[in-house]
Amino acid sequence: MTNSPFNYTLLHYRDPDGFGHYYGWGSAPWQDSVIGVDDYLGDLFNLIENSPILEGKTTIVLTTDHGGEWWTHAYPDWSTSYTIPFYVWGANVSQGVDLYSLNTATRLDPESDRPDYDAPRQPIRNGDSGNLALGLLGLASIPGSSINATQDLVVQDGAMGHLCDFSMDGLCGVEDINILYQQGSLIAGVIVSSSNEEFDLIDDNIINTADLTEWLSQAAITSGHSSPYLRGDTELDRDVDITDFNALALNFDPHGTTERYSWHEGNFDGDNDIDITDFNFLAANFAPDGYGASAIPEPSAILLVLLGLQLLVGARVQ
Repeated sequence: MTNSPFNYTLLHYRDPDGFGHYYGWGSAPWQDSVIGVDDYLGDLFNLIENSPILEGKTTIVLTTDHGGEWWTHAYPDWSTSYTIPFYVWGANVSQGVDLYSLNTATRLDPESDRPDYDAPRQPIRNGDSGNLALGLLGLASIPGSSINATQDLVVQDGAMGHLCDFSMDGLCGVEDINILYQQGSLIAGVIVSSSNEEFDLIDDNIINTADLTEWLSQAAITSGHSSPYLRGDTELDRDVDITDFNALALNFDPHGTTERYSWHEGNFDGDNDIDITDFNFLAANFAPDGYGASAIPEPSAILLVLLGLQLLVGARVQ
């Protein structure tokens, strides 16, 4: 990794699982194995923080497949068996925040319960990790996947997260970008006042296209992606294809005389009409199979760490 880092690496530390089955979870040998894994993780942190290639561009996702009690994890009604750690650290990740507090609209903390896969709102599962890693790399979800298939697990809050949720529904979507448009023409710009200061996302005392660009970046991160959404993506569904072209074509006015405020209709520059400028934005990012190739992969590496252990602190998930 020092000389030729990969974009994605999976590490499996098996000692806590082996010692748990042989000596028992919570036993002294098992605890020593956990301390050993802690040393391994320290090596990873040192590698990343001392590498100009990896530092600030790498995310670690740490989880496991089960916990345990005594010498087994075979009993499905034991919370010690099915309760697991799920930690995320690194680029574009908030520090010291419980993941459930960031995902109240999409995930439900089950506390001591064990919900099945048909529950209307799911807990955070280790199965979330695959599509989370792909989203952080700017890639689409695993074809046919059912867990985190929309890549909506959020790992960042604050200034680069929920400030894009103007409608306060827990999501950053087309409704919010249209609320931003209602401030007036973003091309001309609007002076910030006490009544609209929340829309000044870059704090320069004017609301204009720079705030639109920041909104697209924040909305992407809040949805679990590191790359900004592109102008042309009418539905913010992470592709610019024939569906987006048709939405713009339906409302296109070459003279720019018809007022159209909606991003969903094709108003990509915020100037209250849908004309050749908007068409050019879409054309520049158009790709029949989506715009994954146009997205900048950031962070540049993902380390998914699978541990056969049950951690007793931090974000508890089911």
